[in-house]
Amino acid sequence: MIFPHVWDRYTYGIIFFNDRNFNWLIEIIMNNHDQKQVEVLRNSEYRYRELFDHMSSGVAVYQSGDNARDFIFADFNKAAEKIDNIDRNNLIGKSVLEVFPGVIEFGLFDVFRRVWETGKPESHPICKYHDGRITGWRENYVYKLPSGEIVAIYDDITERKQAEEKLHQWAHIFEHAEWGVVVCNVEHATIEIVNPAFARMHGYTVEDLIGYPIVDLFAPEIREDLPCHICTAHEKGHHTFRSLHIRKDGSVFPVLMDMTAVKDEFGEVLYRVVYVQDITAQVKAEKEKKRLEDQLHQAQKMEAIGILSGGIAHDFNNILSSILGFTELIKMKISDGDDIGNDLDEVLNAGLRARSLVKHLLIFSRQRTLETKVLEVSLLVKETLKFLRASLPTTVEIVQNITLPESMVVADPTQIHQILMNLCTNAVYAMKEKGGVLKVSLEDVFLNEGCMPQYKQLKQGKYIQITVSDTGHGISTEFLDRIFDPFFTLKKRGEGTGMGLSLVHGIVKDLEGAISVNSEPGKGSTFHVLLPKHEGEPDDLYVPATIQTKGHGRILFVDDEKNIVLTGRDLLERLGYEVVAAFDSHEALEVFKAGPEKFDLVLTDLTMPRMTGLELSKQLKEIKPDIPIVLCTGFSDGLTTEKIKNVGINELIMKPMIISELDAVIRKAINSEMEPVT
Repeated sequence: MIFPHVWDRYTYGIIFFNDRNFNWLIEIIMNNHDQKQVEVLRNSEYRYRELFDHMSSGVAVYQSGDNARDFIFADFNKAAEKIDNIDRNNLIGKSVLEVFPGVIEFGLFDVFRRVWETGKPESHPICKYHDGRITGWRENYVYKLPSGEIVAIYDDITERKQAEEKLHQWAHIFEHAEWGVVVCNVEHATIEIVNPAFARMHGYTVEDLIGYPIVDLFAPEIREDLPCHICTAHEKGHHTFRSLHIRKDGSVFPVLMDMTAVKDEFGEVLYRVVYVQDITAQVKAEKEKKRLEDQLHQAQKMEAIGILSGGIAHDFNNILSSILGFTELIKMKISDGDDIGNDLDEVLNAGLRARSLVKHLLIFSRQRTLETKVLEVSLLVKETLKFLRASLPTTVEIVQNITLPESMVVADPTQIHQILMNLCTNAVYAMKEKGGVLKVSLEDVFLNEGCMPQYKQLKQGKYIQITVSDTGHGISTEFLDRIFDPFFTLKKRGEGTGMGLSLVHGIVKDLEGAISVNSEPGKGSTFHVLLPKHEGEPDDLYVPATIQTKGHGRILFVDDEKNIVLTGRDLLERLGYEVVAAFDSHEALEVFKAGPEKFDLVLTDLTMPRMTGLELSKQLKEIKPDIPIVLCTGFSDGLTTEKIKNVGINELIMKPMIISELDAVIRKAINSEMEPVT
């Protein structure tokens, strides 16, 4: 009897006899007992054999070979046949190394030898390979019988091993996931399981968060929305939403959450699994994208406004040309001292202001070329304030401190005028209800690197600071960062476009300067404009000369606007010139071809149908290369000095023209002899 030890680990209490020992035992019994006892033993052996063969665990019995160099299969139950996929009848009496050479690789053969040598049982898991990959696992329990035979009891644990590997994989994913993961108790809404990513995200350790109420991790302002999100997750199974969480240090950050409700077979929620992603970078990127989209939208609107303003300026300049031209003609026809002359002066002043407004509009739309020069800022400030004073309400007082002896900057005069007019009119608007003081001052400023944080983009050096302050209602802190944005205005609807300060900011930036503002509600506002100071003398400002002499020469005057031709011809004739008028480029070309030697100068509009003034000028120069040409335009879209010179144009004059400017340009172009004007 050799197997009672095999079954000691089972509750079945199984005993087994192998065939060889059983036959030997039967011989003894037959010699000493009757047949009935033999039959009892035989039946008992059959019962144990039946139990042995139907065990769920595989059992194999090995007899040791010569000095444990090999082991021979002595028995093999059905479970073992199934696990190893081999027929028992083909194993009995064969060498283990012959049938399963892999036992050496797997280390099982060494276990057999140690158990045979020491008699101490051992457990050993082995895996089966196929084409270099693991196809299954089994767990072996090996021990030695008193008879010297080795017994191996083993089970197929492939499914368990695969489950363990899956569990290990999921545990690895859980521990190393970038998203935070928590499992929450439903009844108390506390955290039961949490991964390191979630803990790091919130500034805690994993241990800190076990048992922690998850609601305390939500920012206070959005906690009231949490029940709604939980309800949605319970109804739909899971729910994704954005929220705000709070870290251990109190800082708030945006998160993307996916809440999943895990339910039992009856639909009851067992627990909640919450996945959390820190989306701080994503939110910043979205804000930046929105900002860039807004900038693009604003740029497109500005481009559209520029195109529109160019068209308006062209038509409006033609209208102003007629107004100014006819007004000057009337003035020239009336006698000195006539009261109507004063009224006509007001008309002229209004027309000139309108012309200045159009000029600013063209600068804004970048359809007029800026003429930068060295300017005396103090003179422009005084001139602007003088112009502004007449339109101010009596409740607003102007205080100026512009005695700076040297205040030269490099700019276009209209740029400085635009800066001052916008800042001053905004200041006056802020004081229109209660009145107040408008203060304008100039001073020298020297900037050292880093001395003024608000001007950190400026280079070190000397600057002229223009300060415009008021005692009005002031600007709220929440709006200070937006006042230079295009279309942003604090004025009532219909009282402002929101373009003034945006335009000022753009001009100052183009001049390599900076603008800043200090304001407090109820205490007024102060704007500081810094412009690089120029060392040297100012350029001569253009001052229209008084017309004292008549001109000589014959002028071909070309424009498709009838009123401009009529007024222009009359004005030029009063200046002493003989004028041939043409209302069309082709007509003008034919007239010129008929007698080019008869003309001393051509005065032509730029924008005309069928043939532009530039194309006309080219053809005129081909006929008579030395003919002086003066080009008139309402706006210089794409018109450069190089392009004008290449065509051979002598002078460029901007519409609408006044008689003194027109006379000066023509005289410069043809150098005609002068005689007194009567």
